[in-house]
Amino acid sequence: MDPIIIDPTSKDSADCDPIVLRQTDGVRLVFKPALVNSVHDERHAVRGTFVYQKKKRADEWEDLSEVNLSRLKAGEGVQLEIRSEEVFRLVTAINALYEVHGAGGVPKAKAVALLSGDGDTLQKVGVEDLEKVLEWAVESGDTALVLEQLGRLGVNSLQKLNTLVGISSLKNTLSLWEANRHNSQEEFWQQRLEQNAFVLSQVFSYPVVVLKGKAYVGGKGIEDAGGNVLDYLCANELTRNAVLVEIKTPCTPLLGRPYRGDVYNVSTELSGAVMQVRNSKDSLLKSCHTLKGESAASFEAFDPPSMVIVGDSGELMDSRRKKSFELFRTGLKDVTVITFDELFAKVATLVSLLEGDG
Repeated sequence: MDPIIIDPTSKDSADCDPIVLRQTDGVRLVFKPALVNSVHDERHAVRGTFVYQKKKRADEWEDLSEVNLSRLKAGEGVQLEIRSEEVFRLVTAINALYEVHGAGGVPKAKAVALLSGDGDTLQKVGVEDLEKVLEWAVESGDTALVLEQLGRLGVNSLQKLNTLVGISSLKNTLSLWEANRHNSQEEFWQQRLEQNAFVLSQVFSYPVVVLKGKAYVGGKGIEDAGGNVLDYLCANELTRNAVLVEIKTPCTPLLGRPYRGDVYNVSTELSGAVMQVRNSKDSLLKSCHTLKGESAASFEAFDPPSMVIVGDSGELMDSRRKKSFELFRTGLKDVTVITFDELFAKVATLVSLLEGDG
C-alpha cells in the first residue's frame, strides 16, 4: 500500500490521503480518512467517508455527486459492496492510522504514514525514518504516483530537495574517497568513477558524461591484433565533443628517483599513462569516422581534451618534489594531469559552496 500523507488542519484534526480501494481507468472507490483527537474517547481517532470519484481530463480525481440518504423513500436503499481484498486494505490502513494516532495523537506538522510491504505495520515517519520514505520513492514501481506526490511540493521546496539530494550524493562520494584512498586496485577506481561521472565534471568547465568504460578507440591493423583501449571515453554533454580519460590509482607513484640536483624524474607509471592517453587520442582521430558510424553513442572529435587521474599529492613531501611534478604537468600542452586528492578536493569545495560554508 502507498504511503499516506497526514496533513494537520488544527491541533485536534488532520486530513489524510484517500485510501484507494478499487480503481479503473476512469473511476475509483476511495475511503477518505481523517484523524481526530476525540474529547470523549481517545480511541475514537479515525473517521471518514466512502466516495466514488471520476478522473477529469487533467488526470485529477473529483468526487461524484452525493446521495442524500434522508430523501430515501420506503422500499429504497443504497448498497455498497466491498470485496474481501478491499476490506483487508481498508481495515489494515485504518488500524495503522490508529497506531499513528496512538503514538502521540494528531501530528503537529505534516507527516507521512508508511505501510510496510506485508501490510501489517504503519509508522509515522519523521526525520529519523526519512530513509524509509526515500527508499519507497526509489523502489516504487508506480513512478507516476511518486511524481504526483512530489508535484504537491512548491517550486522552492523542490529546489531545496534537489540540492539536498545533490549534496548527499557528493558527500557519499567523499566518504568513498576517504575510505579507499589507499586502495591500489585500478579496476575499483575505474568502476567507481564511472558510477560517479559527475566527479569528472569538476575538472572541466562543462558537464561530462561517460560514453563507455574500457572503450576501443581504434588502432588494429589488418592482422586484427592490438588496438587501443581507453579507460573512459567521455563527452561534453552539450557539444558532444569527446573527452579522453586515463586513470591509475591513488597509490600510483608520481615521481621516480632524483635526476640531478633538485630535479626528480617522473615515475614510469605517470609518463606511461600520459603517453597512453596521447596515443589513444591519435588513434581516435584517425579512426573517428569509422567509430562514429559503428557506435550507438553520439560524439565528435574536435581536438578532444585528455586527462590522466593519478596518484596522491601527499607524496610531494618537499618543495623539490612539488617543483618537479608541477614543471612536468604544466609543461604538457594537451594532457591535464590531476591527482586523486585534488579531484576529490574539488568535490569538497562544491559541497561547502552548496551548504553555504564557502
